[in-house]
Amino acid sequence: MPFISPSDITFSLIPEATFATTPTTGATRYELPVKADQAPLAYSTNNIDSETKRPNRSSNGSRRGMGQAQGSFEFRLSNATYLTPLFQSALSGTFVSKVLKGGSTDTTFSVLCKLIDGAAGSALVQQVKGCMVNSMTISGEQNAEVNVSFELMGAARDMLTTDNALAVAAVPNTAVEFIGKEVTAFNVAGNTSLNVSAFELVVGHERALRGVFGSDAGVGFGTSGTRGTTLELTVYRESGLLETLTTGAAQAVSFQIGSTGNGWSISLPAAYIQVPQDSLDGESAFVTLNMTAGYDATSGTDIIITQL
Repeated sequence: MPFISPSDITFSLIPEATFATTPTTGATRYELPVKADQAPLAYSTNNIDSETKRPNRSSNGSRRGMGQAQGSFEFRLSNATYLTPLFQSALSGTFVSKVLKGGSTDTTFSVLCKLIDGAAGSALVQQVKGCMVNSMTISGEQNAEVNVSFELMGAARDMLTTDNALAVAAVPNTAVEFIGKEVTAFNVAGNTSLNVSAFELVVGHERALRGVFGSDAGVGFGTSGTRGTTLELTVYRESGLLETLTTGAAQAVSFQIGSTGNGWSISLPAAYIQVPQDSLDGESAFVTLNMTAGYDATSGTDIIITQL
């Protein structure tokens, strides 16, 4: 086999119709435009140590129990379609007419890491099945890039010497990687004149892999608690008297990244904003708005992502 160069390792994603079953036909295989230092997902098992004593003070070793993969991906946010299954997994919902609402419908996908690109028998592919997002962060600053990151969990891993038969759908050259100037239309409780310097949106779930007797493979992910959806805005103090604007009751907050036909809109229909906090940074005075998204009866959710 040839040497493995980190620069040549590629990643792709395939949505699953059945938990932990990687499609080989009838599905889309998306290229993942990972950063240069992206590592494969880490896989480990629950090692079950023996308490049995053997001759000469030796132990009886251990056995492997249920395995699980964990890892993260970080991308420059764009409007490319590979984000669709990742957003859906993070929010436990499905896009309907370009609108994704946080819900309770979980979906899974497989992640393929091609370590060696060769013919059958000479390729080397790490295939992690039954993957879900348990945390997503979208963040940006006014004079820098907009990033999106995902914390992942996977139920099983295969090491293959033959690549999946599905062709990879490449990220198009027209997929613009967004920067700060393309984050616009901030609306906090009806106020659209805020001068925002930075933002961070975090959406997360508590998930755990379920196991059963008779198998060392997980059968699905259980989710506990509520979806944790928070947004932090760093606003220039001269934007106004934010203490009066934010009441602590449910207030709508929204903003968009990109433009019509090439971007995303993010909305928290019922955001509960904490008391604004002042800070100084270099030449400017700022106010930090921290908020938690709550349930909105009209929208039927706490967060909405819309493809513009």
